[in-house]
Amino acid sequence: IKAMELLNQIDSTKKKLSNTDSIANTINNPSALQQRSKSTQNYTIPNILTVEERSNQLSRAKSLLTVSSSKVPPAVHIVPSVPTVTLTIRLNGSYTMKSIVGINSSFDKIQSDLASSFNLGTNQLKLTFDGDTLTAKDTPSALGMENDDMVDATVDKNLFNKAVEFANSKKKT
Repeated sequence: IKAMELLNQIDSTKKKLSNTDSIANTINNPSALQQRSKSTQNYTIPNILTVEERSNQLSRAKSLLTVSSSKVPPAVHIVPSVPTVTLTIRLNGSYTMKSIVGINSSFDKIQSDLASSFNLGTNQLKLTFDGDTLTAKDTPSALGMENDDMVDATVDKNLFNKAVEFANSKKKT
């Protein structure tokens, strides 16, 4: 903030300097100065910075900017400790949701997490990918899964509505 204030002062000084060019010419010409002082009773010459003083101000501003910018922490990028893949889960061919899973997570774990998302037991949920039933030891990496790949989840028709209601209620909270 101090650096910005100093830069604003420097800009203001620049404007004053450009406005005082004619005054500087008057100062360098004694007869013009006498004539000007006769026409203006209370005329004061504004503070004019020398090139050295202006250079010092700019150096201070730059050092303040360097100091203040060094105090700003770099942008934080959160890198997952485990590589992940985002899968689209389609329940009974209609209800879809996204699920971010570790690429080396077993589908035993993924199925367990999905079952709890739908308030179901793992034995009530069947998972398939490209028409093949997923086994407990399969992993997204081993199957070459990529982001937005579709995994079909199937539950008994009688459980479907309750499972979707439960999943939607968890989304709202």
